[in-house]
Order: sequence, then C-alpha cells, then structure tokens
Amino acid sequence: MSEPTLTTLTEAFLISRQAAGSATQTYIFYQQQLGHFVRSLSESATILDLTPETIESYLAQRRQEVSPRSVHAAWRAIRALCNWLDTRREHYPQWTNPVSRIAAPQLPHTKLPPIERDDLAAMLRACSGHTFYADRDRAVLLVLASSGLRASEFLALNQEDIDLHTGIVRVRCGKGGKSRVTIISPQARLAITDYLGHLVHRDPSQPLWWGRKGPLSHNGLGAILTRRAVEVGVPAPSPHDFRRRWASDMVPKLGPWVVQALGGWAGMEIVEQYVTLSEQDLLDAYKKL
Repeated sequence: MSEPTLTTLTEAFLISRQAAGSATQTYIFYQQQLGHFVRSLSESATILDLTPETIESYLAQRRQEVSPRSVHAAWRAIRALCNWLDTRREHYPQWTNPVSRIAAPQLPHTKLPPIERDDLAAMLRACSGHTFYADRDRAVLLVLASSGLRASEFLALNQEDIDLHTGIVRVRCGKGGKSRVTIISPQARLAITDYLGHLVHRDPSQPLWWGRKGPLSHNGLGAILTRRAVEVGVPAPSPHDFRRRWASDMVPKLGPWVVQALGGWAGMEIVEQYVTLSEQDLLDAYKKL
C-alpha cells in the first residue's frame, strides 16, 4: 500500500482544523503556509518526504525570499502539521516526526511598532461628516484602538456583543475558542451609536460591522484602514498595529496582568512582544506613582 501524498495529508489537516473550530484567519494561515511548502516539493511527495533535511532545505530557501518573521511563520505551520500527523502515528508506522530534530528559526529581537498616535488622530479626522461611511470608519478606528481585539474577533462581533452603557465587549470565540470580555472607550461607544443610526439591519443577533455588499470581511476591513491612511498620507496600518497600540497604551495604566486578560493572551511573554513604551510613556507612568 502506497503512502499518502503530502497534498492529501495537508487537506486532511485543514479539515481537522475546521472541525476543531479554528478561527478563519488561523485556517487561512495554515492553508497559505502549507500550500506554499507542499508546492515546493514534487507532486508525488509523501509523508516519508517529511524529513528534517526536507524541512530545513525549505526554510533555508525561504530565508532568501522573505523576512525572518515569515520564515518563522512557515516553520510554525509545518510544525503544526507534523505534530498533528504524530497523533495518527498508527497509520504511518514508517514515519518519524522530525520536529524535535529541527532548530526553530530565530525571530528578530526588534518589536513591530504600533500605529503612531498622530497617524491615528489624522485618520480619525479624515472621517468627517455624518455619512454612513464616515461614521462607520470612525467607529472602526476607535473600537480597534480601544479594545485590543484581533481582526477575527472584531469582525465576528454581533450588535448584542457590545454594551453601550458600560463599554463591555463580549468576545464569544477568541483565539483557541476561548471567550472573554474587553472594554471600549466612551468615544468608541459614541461612535458606534452614530454608526448604528445608519444600519438597516438593526437586530441584536445581526453582525455589527457592514460593508457595501454585506457583513464586513477581512479584505473590507483592510480596505478601510488603507483608504483612510492614504487620504491623510500616513502608512497604512494593519488591524494588529492597533492591537499593539492598545497594549502599549494600557500596560502603564492597567498593569500587564489586566492587559493580558483583556487582550486574551495565553502568557505574559506574548504580552511583552506587543508592548513598546517610549521614554515619555515611562515618565508618565512614573509620575502616577
């Protein structure tokens, strides 16, 4: 009996991620990373080709093409596939999981920067007037900046998930399928109130964010951020740049443990990767003692 191809195994792994309730962005991440890896091999490659030498050769090739963070992302996806296959070892007795014999690619020590406060202020000024798009985009920017939500969590919000009286936001299915709460600012709550006044779909169980053709998508969110940035001549931020801004602003005010809980991070070491404090941030925090 011949061994299954890596294409077939990757498809089975992706189906398993869907069955486990992985977030859409997590599924897309695995699909893209593993798709590139499998395409770099021959069409007939099987599980027996999943060796330390094959994986290390691929990662070395990627180092010539993409950033160190992207190489690390490729490694994480391949590691997840190998570890999943390892749970099904009875089907592949001739294969040995190579993960433990491969050194993980090094991540750069430099942190990715958050969106600059001045850039955010300029983008908010671009949302002038009280049209649907101006009110929606203002609400989008303020909720991203004051909630610490991941893009998938932000887009999954229903209208009933935000309490406009308290500012509490209920994340029903965060990373790893975990639920939690976070809190948005009074300015964000006011912006949402203005935006909701334009909605035709006023139903607590309906999605909160809408675009021209239906519920807002990841591409639609990216287009909003890019358009508002281009209008004022600042670098286009990603949704995660707002999450880094939120973490950097909140740690001096609330402390890292509260920020970890609100942001839905599994460990403090991950919080540290998101926080960038300027000298002024440190001075301001010290003055509050």
